[in-house]
Amino acid sequence: MLRYIIIFSLFLFVTSAFAQKSFESLSKERVLLLETYEAKPKKAIRAKIDRLEDEILEYIQTNGYPIIINTITTLDVQDKTYPLQGNVIATLEDKQEVLLLDKDKYGYYKIKVNDQIGYVYNLKMTPSMETYPLNLIEEGLVQKKAVDNLTDSPSAFRIRYECPSVVCGANTPAGESCKVQTRNCNGRCHLH
Repeated sequence: MLRYIIIFSLFLFVTSAFAQKSFESLSKERVLLLETYEAKPKKAIRAKIDRLEDEILEYIQTNGYPIIINTITTLDVQDKTYPLQGNVIATLEDKQEVLLLDKDKYGYYKIKVNDQIGYVYNLKMTPSMETYPLNLIEEGLVQKKAVDNLTDSPSAFRIRYECPSVVCGANTPAGESCKVQTRNCNGRCHLH
């Protein structure tokens, strides 16, 4: 009997460990970590906060974040992003609640309205809870742009090490040829 109780409790522990957390529990955990970090700023706590914020972003992109539309005119929600030449799938009115899923680098918001996913440009909104999830989406977008810029631009590391390894072509102060191997494209080592 004891063996079955241990197995059942182990099963409950494993299932609870792998269960997806709710947005509220993630938010509460974030608040506690931020308070701890303010009291005692440490790199490990900051790393936990960053991981948790990534998890919150993933949750928002999967399940959405409720927002209230703030607009004077009606907004068309289309099924395609830039340029918005897709089919209109919904029309948003002032004070309508939708789920915000993401934002792309061109300023198009991905939202879920009437159980359909669509895109709106330059959306003005009133968050139904705190503003931090919206800030997380913006920060995630900035980080994604920075990573894209790094991968698209030529890297100094790649340029520096694209040349084959050769013996340095310079001479030592004694007049002998240098024996140091280099991968520098100009054929000289770090000493010359």
